[in-house]
Amino acid sequence: MAVKSLVWYYQDAYAAAGYDTAPADLDALADVAAQIRESGTTPWCMGWNSDAATGWVGTDWIEEYMLRLHGPDVYDDWTSHKIPFDDPKVIAAFEAFGELVMTEGNVYGGTQAVLATPFSESILPAFEDPPACYIERQGNFITGFMPADVQENLDEEVGLFAFPPAASGDYTGQPILGGGDLAALMNGNDEDAIAVMEFIASDQFGGPWAEAGGWLSPHQTFDISLYPDEITRQTAEIVASADVFRFDGSDLMPGAVGAGTFWTGMVEWLSGEKTTEQVTAEIEQSWVEVEDNS
Repeated sequence: MAVKSLVWYYQDAYAAAGYDTAPADLDALADVAAQIRESGTTPWCMGWNSDAATGWVGTDWIEEYMLRLHGPDVYDDWTSHKIPFDDPKVIAAFEAFGELVMTEGNVYGGTQAVLATPFSESILPAFEDPPACYIERQGNFITGFMPADVQENLDEEVGLFAFPPAASGDYTGQPILGGGDLAALMNGNDEDAIAVMEFIASDQFGGPWAEAGGWLSPHQTFDISLYPDEITRQTAEIVASADVFRFDGSDLMPGAVGAGTFWTGMVEWLSGEKTTEQVTAEIEQSWVEVEDNS
């Protein structure tokens, strides 16, 4: 399992400054960002550049807001195209994220720097002295891109909290967005193969892998004491205590949409080349074309 709804910070700087390490909701998180801006520093670290895949980080942000503003049922309708991509609820998610990413001084370097900065390098300014930015929302895999000395001592150097729920509205539960790897059985008549798959699908699978690091079980009942550090155990606990978990939305959509027009549309939107209404309408049209040709 990969967990995306996480906000990371450098403990020495963030905690020392007294900022909230567990904002209760999106309003409280916005208050943290405002406090950091008022101190003269940029709150959010962010980078979207991923070569040909540039834009996927932006799709994650929209998915986060779709879950928080409207809840899992609407999210499911959206990712399965039971509501159109240019539905007012999707527009609202873009606008909510727009308040975060387009507010002057809220994101390190501004929107053009976000598009140019590799996602793997975006958190590095948080570890400068003094920090150039303080917090980043990114998946649990981001620890592998942190400075080597930080990786050697994650529990002492790095803190995290769940990207919080909405303060009010249609849904106020704590959702978690993530991804994962899948195993497929190619021969359903082979009893040995079936036994292996049953083991892989159980909460007993992955103990040695967990101890070695770089792996996270999707089971709430997995023995978290097997994880090598507190950061991973805390990540597992965040997911286990969430009200709902949903798979990455763009990965659930047809490839031409989720890894096509949605990616490119996010870039066009953040660059200011196209409006929210234009981008969502064009993504919707691309989805209709996929369905018409299927």
